[in-house]
Amino acid sequence: MTQQVWKYPLYTANKQTVWMPKGATLLTIQMQQDVPTLWALVDPNEIEQTPQIINTVGTGQDTDAPGKYIGTYQRAEGVLVFHVFAATE
Repeated sequence: MTQQVWKYPLYTANKQTVWMPKGATLLTIQMQQDVPTLWALVDPNEIEQTPQIINTVGTGQDTDAPGKYIGTYQRAEGVLVFHVFAATE
């Protein structure tokens, strides 16, 4: 099976849905050109797309069952720190 690493820009610091090939493995989140970006290992030949709910929470913010931790990124030269989780079912 061929696999590739694909990236998914995240455009909100809240809950959002990211569609990716079925069976994708979430790898990391980092800033790329001032945009929080999620990288995932995917099968590029997988036709079926599945939704992945991504929860982004700022340090000190309340959250309910955020999910599996993916990573942390910083904005505004480290003044704002966000933690990213994949929702679990």
